[in-house]
This record gives sequence, structure tokens and C-alpha cells, in this order.
Amino acid sequence: MAYPQKLLAPDEKIQFETRPHWRALFVPIVILLVTVFGMTWLYFWIDSEMLGGTVIRWVVLAGGILILVLWAIVPFLRWMTTEYVFTDRRIIVRSGIITRHG
Repeated sequence: MAYPQKLLAPDEKIQFETRPHWRALFVPIVILLVTVFGMTWLYFWIDSEMLGGTVIRWVVLAGGILILVLWAIVPFLRWMTTEYVFTDRRIIVRSGIITRHG
């Protein structure tokens, strides 16, 4: 997404725009893969016929979704909504999932 020209000073020119390096997503991707694998394995390993099996399955599912949201989806959204803009006068960092600040 291009940086808005109206936020630049008069005669200021953008030299380069980028976002954080993809390596920032390495840990969230590992957490995503481990959580999905572990949650799937636990969900099918728990027998629904055993005492409270259905309730335990729902707890596993809810816990897995909570882990995914907090440690995989939110970091990805932060990465997607952060941008670095280098102009001929300054360096601008803008970030924010719901509201932008910088």
C-alpha cells in the first residue's frame, strides 16, 4: 500500500517503501504449524465416548484457536500493517491494525 502523498512535506519525495522482513514471521509460522498439528492430534486422540470427552474436545479446540489468534494471526496482522517509508528528508514508520500511528 502506497504512502499517502498528502502526508509528505512540500517538495518531499519518497525514495523507498518497505515492510518488516519476512523473517519476522518465522516464529508465528512455527507456532501455527505446531498448534494445528497438536490440536488436530489431540482432538482425534480424545475419545468422545469417554467421560467428558466431548467437553474436552471443545476445550482443546478453544485453546488451539486462542493460541492461533494471539501468537500467529495478530503478529501476521502487525507485520502486514507496518510499513517503513524512506524519503529524501526522513524515515517514517507507520503501524497499526485498527488505527494507524507513526
